[in-house]
Amino acid sequence: MNKNTTECEMPGTVWGVDLRKPTFRSAFTLIELLVVISIIAILAAVLFPVFAQAKETAKKATCISNVKQISLAFVLYTTDYDDTWPTAQMGNRLWNTGLDQSSMPWIPDFTQGYIYPYTKSSQITDCMSAQGLPGPWWYDSKFLPIAYGTNLAIMKNSGYTQTSEIELPAETLLLGDNAGFLPGTGDLQRYHIIFDNYNWCFLQARHNHTTVIGWADGHAKSQKLNYLTEIGSMSWLGTSEDLRVNSLGYALKYPRVDTAPSGSSSPVDWYYYRLQKVLP
Repeated sequence: MNKNTTECEMPGTVWGVDLRKPTFRSAFTLIELLVVISIIAILAAVLFPVFAQAKETAKKATCISNVKQISLAFVLYTTDYDDTWPTAQMGNRLWNTGLDQSSMPWIPDFTQGYIYPYTKSSQITDCMSAQGLPGPWWYDSKFLPIAYGTNLAIMKNSGYTQTSEIELPAETLLLGDNAGFLPGTGDLQRYHIIFDNYNWCFLQARHNHTTVIGWADGHAKSQKLNYLTEIGSMSWLGTSEDLRVNSLGYALKYPRVDTAPSGSSSPVDWYYYRLQKVLP
């Protein structure tokens, strides 16, 4: 070897590293790989429910916005019609009136609805958390994306309600997340009423155990529901646990047994539903 050749210049070397020698790289052992997989599985189990809850919170925020717009639309309607609320007469359960009743199921036309001029949208009538929940048999669910039921104490089947009849609008329920059982079958579906003698209709807590409610003064908020502990005359629905499992309940201010109007004997307090407030 030339004595003038330095070590870093020797054939097969780069800066003193002999490239002719095999190099060995460290790798994961099976135990280490299993540990890493276990850690990832634990993190997924912890974070996925959080992500799902965050997603549902976002849906609830959208739902609150929808309900508030609809509630304000009803209020604006009353200002244009001498403080008179629209009626639910002749199948107009919410804000659609152009029903094609020539054949079943009916197909509503939202553009002919009472409050369409104030909302200019039919999309706000649906709730993302209610997707997949079928509509009543008498409507074609493909054409009825309505997830909110109205208080028939205000939107009556016959006659009209004057704003002056509502004692406390801020504490009178106007509409909210709604569902119920099809009578005699126990099948869960959408309904468009939440009060009167239709005692199979409930509010549904489908947003992280809360429901979204619009009030007669135009504001909207989410709140928890009370669930029946005694079914009483509604025993055909199943058990009180059936209602709880499906998040079906009532918005109660005074949780107590009360004599309900319209011939219903549901064991609930109707404070938020009545036009005139009856204290316990």
